[in-house]
Amino acid sequence: MQNRPAKGSARRPGRAQRTGIGVDTGNVNVHSTTTLRLCPLTYDAEGKIVQVSATKGTVAQRKSVDALARMEAETMVAQRGVEVDVVEDDGERAGVAVAWIDDQEVLLGGCEGFTDTPGERIGVCAVSPTGGWQAWTDVECPSRTTPGRGGADHC
Repeated sequence: MQNRPAKGSARRPGRAQRTGIGVDTGNVNVHSTTTLRLCPLTYDAEGKIVQVSATKGTVAQRKSVDALARMEAETMVAQRGVEVDVVEDDGERAGVAVAWIDDQEVLLGGCEGFTDTPGERIGVCAVSPTGGWQAWTDVECPSRTTPGRGGADHC
């Protein structure tokens, strides 16, 4: 089967570098990851991300991410410590779901940790457990529109 683009058309940004040390079962693993160009992420028939080969050079940024747009969780699959599972609906592949996130890969501070001075809360969203890995629900939360600059047209 031919490789397909990962849902959300995720791309690894150019010139991003991350270095870290992981300790697992007594072994110390030092890793450094550098992506030099925009590399499309694809997945195979089993839902596994196909390894991307690095290339040299620089690439102009294609566009900014709209902070107010919907961002699928699987877009963040390029981060270390994030594992995904294939999602099926009636026996058919329906996408990819975040199955596990390393506790160092997520901010757990809550809404107050993301305010900007003099920030104000524009909405609250309650998300209840769904009851299982394959139990899905869509959640919509009202928010107040605020004046100001931002989004794709801002840059």
